[in-house]
Amino acid sequence: MRLCFRLLLAGAALLPGLVQTAAAQPTKFSLVAPDCYVHTTYLTPYPTTNGLVVRTSAGAVLIDTGWNAGQARQLRRWVRQQWRQPIALCIVTHSHRDRAGGANWLHRRGVRVVSTALTAEKLRAEDAAWARGGLPADTTFTVGGQTFRTYFPGAGHVPDNIVVWLPQQQLLVGGCLIKSTEAQDLGNLADANPIAWVPTMQRVISQFPEARLVIPGHQAWGDAHCLQHTLDLLKAAGH
Repeated sequence: MRLCFRLLLAGAALLPGLVQTAAAQPTKFSLVAPDCYVHTTYLTPYPTTNGLVVRTSAGAVLIDTGWNAGQARQLRRWVRQQWRQPIALCIVTHSHRDRAGGANWLHRRGVRVVSTALTAEKLRAEDAAWARGGLPADTTFTVGGQTFRTYFPGAGHVPDNIVVWLPQQQLLVGGCLIKSTEAQDLGNLADANPIAWVPTMQRVISQFPEARLVIPGHQAWGDAHCLQHTLDLLKAAGH
């Protein structure tokens, strides 16, 4: 399904006081595929937090924003300095602060910020100015020659988590639905549905068998072993 972009969104949920005091440690950028950099942000005491920034001929596409406005500002500054282009679009993979904390800041500066309707609904409760929804449960679109597929496989880490697939790079951005092979547990389960998470992960594995690079929401990225490791953690927890 093709999607014409006329959408806006932003905000998040989680520890607003702590987010305001995030350490000033600079965001790290790591080249993982042509024109694709993982952006890694930091907030003590949480594990390193990953998103992605992709260069296209129509501007950069950002997947997740970091924890707060300061980190979103670092992302925009890096794109401008590195590629001499604006952020054309930001995709938010779910409603927690580590995914959407900088989205209002980006929205106020003219960046299109998009999410599913369920994520937007959750963020409207947080008074997120951008939160209007727009991504169907499964849609494929192209920005500046780069193809993206956003896919909602079901509840897991949260009710609204999506993954983003870049077929040209065979790269899957898993957000917090996917655990790093470094992870020894399932992390924050405050909004999780561990029972649903198992079939959700099975759908992800079935949909993206050709994934060569998987970017989890936190800690080190890797290959498709991250998907199986997430299932193994769920099974070890009795789900």
